[in-house]
Amino acid sequence: MQLVDGGTMIEFDYIGEGLSGDYNADDPNDLPLLRFYIFKKVYSNPDLDSTFIWEQHSSYCTKVSADVDIKTEAKLLGIIMETIKYTNFNKVELEKLSHMDESWAAG
Repeated sequence: MQLVDGGTMIEFDYIGEGLSGDYNADDPNDLPLLRFYIFKKVYSNPDLDSTFIWEQHSSYCTKVSADVDIKTEAKLLGIIMETIKYTNFNKVELEKLSHMDESWAAG
């Protein structure tokens, strides 16, 4: 799932991560976790065609289950976007988002 706001795009993706590194489906205590990526819009020509390019060092694994429902996932993307806006890509604040789980959507 993605969220776009102006020149910023955030995307949740499942890339095989779990609580202790790679997700282990044989471990009943492990969970498949989502990672978020931050992209910035760049303009590639004078006609204002644009594309989004991944911001280096702006990808964080969260504690959000890859099985999260769409409504909760959308709320969590909104929290990430607000953090980006109000902290101006502050790395320390973005790293705190790696502790995000589904409960953050309720608050």
